[in-house]
Amino acid sequence: MLDFDSYSIEVIGKAQKHLSRPQSGPVRAYDFDESTDSEFVAWWMWPNFSFQSYPGGRVHFWKWTPVDASHTHLTVDWFFPDKEMADWERELIDHHARTTFAEDLAVINTVQKGLGSRSYQPGPLMIDRVNSRYSEHAVAAIQQLWRDAMGGTCE
Repeated sequence: MLDFDSYSIEVIGKAQKHLSRPQSGPVRAYDFDESTDSEFVAWWMWPNFSFQSYPGGRVHFWKWTPVDASHTHLTVDWFFPDKEMADWERELIDHHARTTFAEDLAVINTVQKGLGSRSYQPGPLMIDRVNSRYSEHAVAAIQQLWRDAMGGTCE
């Protein structure tokens, strides 16, 4: 769905802006008008909220709510341009629920569990000078926000 060669993340204070062009070529998850709405845009906002806008006006909001020390609940709300959802839009929601959302939530819960263990040792992050799509500068920014919040000095 996304052209990961064009994917970028910009850290802006307590927020992150993610941008990407859609995949080129005839194979797409759905049709949209490239002349009016052809970019993926996502905003993540400290501490637990994100919204993502896909080409063609499909939007969803994420909210992560910690349940306990090793579990988080994920709420996702979708919005579509037409009043009635098409079958393929329902399939898109189901696909995201089985893949992206399930995978992300599993990572979040595993990280929470690891942070609570006595054997956790943070590893190095790969941060390059140009903040490329391979750079983990956004991860470093989130980690710093958490450190500041846990120390009571979050600005």
